[in-house]
Amino acid sequence: MTLKVFFSGGASNTDPLLSLGGAISNTAVDCQILTTSTAITGVTLDYSSGNPLGDHDLVYDATNATLTWAGGKPVTIDGDGSYVLYGIAYQTGYQFYYPQVNANIVTASLPVANTTATYTVSENPNGMFPDISALWTYQGRTIYLCYYVKNVGTKDKTDVSVFTPIIPVREYNDVLPEIGLDGVWNTGTEAIASPDLFTFPTHPINGENYFIYIRNSEIDGVKPSTATTTGLLAVNEWFGIWVHMKLPPYDTDQALLDGLRRFTLSMTYRES
Repeated sequence: MTLKVFFSGGASNTDPLLSLGGAISNTAVDCQILTTSTAITGVTLDYSSGNPLGDHDLVYDATNATLTWAGGKPVTIDGDGSYVLYGIAYQTGYQFYYPQVNANIVTASLPVANTTATYTVSENPNGMFPDISALWTYQGRTIYLCYYVKNVGTKDKTDVSVFTPIIPVREYNDVLPEIGLDGVWNTGTEAIASPDLFTFPTHPINGENYFIYIRNSEIDGVKPSTATTTGLLAVNEWFGIWVHMKLPPYDTDQALLDGLRRFTLSMTYRES
C-alpha cells in the first residue's frame, strides 16, 4: 500500500494515546506484524495489511526477476524502490480482504538463485486505538484521535477515499460503539492539537468538525463511514483525519468491548 497512515503528535510520536493532532509523526501505524527467521537479501518488508494470520511465503524468482507474496500474482522487479505485493483476496462474513505487503528493494543485493522466505503474520494490537479502560466505558466516553494519510509511493494520487468498511469486526452481536471519521482538510495542513483524548477537535480550516458516523441502524444497510479528498495528493504529501469511537455506556452488554477485535480503516485512490 503506497498510502500509509501515520501518527500525529510530533515527529517522534509512536503512541496512539498521544496522537492528538499537531505535526505528523515519522512513524506509520502498523496494521500487522511480520517476522521471519531468514529474509531474502535485498528485500525488506515494512508493511502488512489484510493478511490471514499465520505463515506465508515470499518467493523471489531470480530467472524472471519477480517477487510473489502468499500465492498471489508475481510482480516484476525492474529497479530499486518500493513495491506492493498482493496475496489472494478472500472474504470473511461481510468483509473483503486484499492481502498485501510493501517490499523495499535494493536490486544489487538480490540473490542470484531462486529463494523463498517464510513470514509469520500476527496482529498489531492497539496500533490505532489504545486499550479501553473500564472507567471510560462506565462514563460512555467518546475518544478522538488524529492521523495523517501520506502518499509514500512514487506516483501522484487523486480521488483518495478513507473509510471504515461496513462495521468493526466483532465476536458478538451486541450494541456496537459508534465509529466516525471527520471530513478531511487541505493537503499539508496540520491538525490543531487537542489537550486530551476526549476533547472534540477543532477543524484547522473553518473551526468546526463534522463527523460521519457508523450507527447500529446502518449495519444491515451496509453504509460505510467515509471521508474523501478529491484533489491531487502528490508524492510525499499528506492530509489529516480525525477518527472517533463513541463507547456505549456501562448499562449495555459488557461482552461488547471484549468482542471488538479489529477496527478497519481502508483507503482507495486513483494513480497517475
